[in-house]
Amino acid sequence: MAEQEAFTVLAEEVTQIAVPGLGNVTSAFTTIGSSTANAKEDSIGGFHLTTPNPAVVLVQPRQSVNSVLGYPDQFAVQVIYTDQNTIRVRTKRLDSDLGWGQNLRLDFLVIDKVNI
Repeated sequence: MAEQEAFTVLAEEVTQIAVPGLGNVTSAFTTIGSSTANAKEDSIGGFHLTTPNPAVVLVQPRQSVNSVLGYPDQFAVQVIYTDQNTIRVRTKRLDSDLGWGQNLRLDFLVIDKVNI
């Protein structure tokens, strides 16, 4: 595999709420930009979670512009590491061995603890 680029970015619009029966839920997003490589790793900070090992971390890649731009790109995102402030992810383009030019956005939904 090609050497991966690594960046540190801050999450934007971090919203946290306690949901009865579920626990603390956090939503946020960040833009990780383009990449000349097929895969890259990013450390996204600014979460302020209540645990270093959240029960659920969902990450959804999407275009940063909410419009039909015609990009055929397909992506997978893997959570590599978490702590109370940071989520480290690997983003890989699936439809091509090349990088991508769009300003890619990642949306996050995190459930700190499941209260049962």
